[in-house]
Amino acid sequence: MTSLVRIMGAALTLGVVGLPHVAQATETRLRTCLSAGETRETLQTMKLLPPYRAVEEAGRGMPGESVGIKLCRLNQQMVYDVTILRHDGHLVHMLVDATNGTLMPPRPGS
Repeated sequence: MTSLVRIMGAALTLGVVGLPHVAQATETRLRTCLSAGETRETLQTMKLLPPYRAVEEAGRGMPGESVGIKLCRLNQQMVYDVTILRHDGHLVHMLVDATNGTLMPPRPGS
């Protein structure tokens, strides 16, 4: 019984110690993607690059076939999240700055 209590205590301690790192990671890369209607409206009002330009740029950074694109707000920045199907069958997410078309560093876990 005491070993079970020690294991549970250790697990709780590890969980509490790990929480600030999770919260910090969430705060630094808060991403919210827009619906199709919101995307159309935002493209017009903010004068962002058209989606095909983001697909072209993502294709330069990762060979494969583009299978999806979303306009997202990453913290205060507008980005395209382009999903690429690589030739080996893996899906990769490439982020492209929606204001100037530059390829951004990959997302963690992509």
